[in-house]
Amino acid sequence: MAVVRRRVELGRVSAVFLSNSEKGWEKQISKIERIRFPLSENRVEETGVPSDPVLTVALAERVRAAVANCSGTGRMLALRGAALVSLFGPSSVLWWAT
Repeated sequence: MAVVRRRVELGRVSAVFLSNSEKGWEKQISKIERIRFPLSENRVEETGVPSDPVLTVALAERVRAAVANCSGTGRMLALRGAALVSLFGPSSVLWWAT
């Protein structure tokens, strides 16, 4: 979030792509000014726009740079040409054992 706060200081807007399992973070993150949640703001039932991953790939064309965890979203951003910092963290071996 330090990157997002620095972008606010520079007068820039940041987009945060949250998956359905991360939606609980939106309330806390939204306290930061100049932040957008394109996947939440463009619900298909309200706008007719498909939701993620289709929307993620489409919006990724407009992203110049991204910071993402090693996930499908990060891969979609990189696929569309965004400069990407991919974060890797500890994983449970149980996740990969199934």
